[in-house]
Amino acid sequence: MHQRIHSRSVRRDERGVVAVEFALMLPLILVFLFLIIDFGRVFNYLNDANQIAANGARLAAVNNYPGGAALASQGDTVELRDGGSQVPSKLKVCVRFPDPASPNNDALSNASPKAGDPVKVKATATFKLAPAFGFLGGGLPTIPIHGEATMRLERTPSFAADC
Repeated sequence: MHQRIHSRSVRRDERGVVAVEFALMLPLILVFLFLIIDFGRVFNYLNDANQIAANGARLAAVNNYPGGAALASQGDTVELRDGGSQVPSKLKVCVRFPDPASPNNDALSNASPKAGDPVKVKATATFKLAPAFGFLGGGLPTIPIHGEATMRLERTPSFAADC
């Protein structure tokens, strides 16, 4: 009989433990939830930048390049198009004509581009992770948003590189 009373008193003492453990874990769970949401947004913005760069390269290849600002306006969200709290500067789209003799097409060509030469379009921005967690010691890092596409010119371009 004495053991039965003792085990009941121990059970009564543990009734609030779950609530205390939940209260201790809730901030950590919320941090992970917000970071998961932010990483989802980063991947969406990376996908947008790649699609915009590919669309710009396709248009530039056929000499129908509308300009970097027009391409940047195709971003899915206002924050990506115009900048915002987590995207400090709006999406920037640039076109350039790399030297076709360069092994990795990074050196710029000094000659006038012609049909068959490469055209490279880059879309760039930066994303700041979770500004609400700035109290963690300087905040969390920024992630570069970068999309790039290279195609061959089908026609001699009537536009100039804009970066």
